Amino acid sequence: MKTFISVIFLLTVSTKLLAAPKSKSTLCKVGESSVFNCQVKGKTVSICASESKGAQDKFMQYRFGSPSKLELSIPEKGIDGIKVGNLMYSGGGGEFLIFKNKDTEYVVFSRIMKGGEDSGVLIQKGSKKIAGLYCKPNAEIELSMTEVEAYGIPTIENADYDF
Repeated sequence: MKTFISVIFLLTVSTKLLAAPKSKSTLCKVGESSVFNCQVKGKTVSICASESKGAQDKFMQYRFGSPSKLELSIPEKGIDGIKVGNLMYSGGGGEFLIFKNKDTEYVVFSRIMKGGEDSGVLIQKGSKKIAGLYCKPNAEIELSMTEVEAYGIPTIENADYDF
């Protein structure tokens, strides 16, 4: 009987661990790659991806909220509506990922400029800037955004965003 209870306990704990985010600084789950994580205004922004880039069930997802309450996650599955691009500045550069949800774009960026580094999320509806959320220093970028193209995400040229 003790063995049976121990097995049930272990199954319950391991199931909860697999469904839970990896740490408090990410909304990605165990078994997912963490592409980008940062803290903005007491919330977490994460980009989570399938570990396999070539699998038919590959995905990349923008997530916003907290480990206890996920407020937004797009796209629902796959990689539809995502684009990647590069930023060019005279004193640096950067990269960004665009996640589209109906007519709203969530542009996650990381850049280096003459004045330093920053990263965050630009939220835009049509061509109107709704919000600019800037990460606390030291955003975690665990996978170079240039590697994102290996997921089959199209590159956007000549993007003009007001970060």
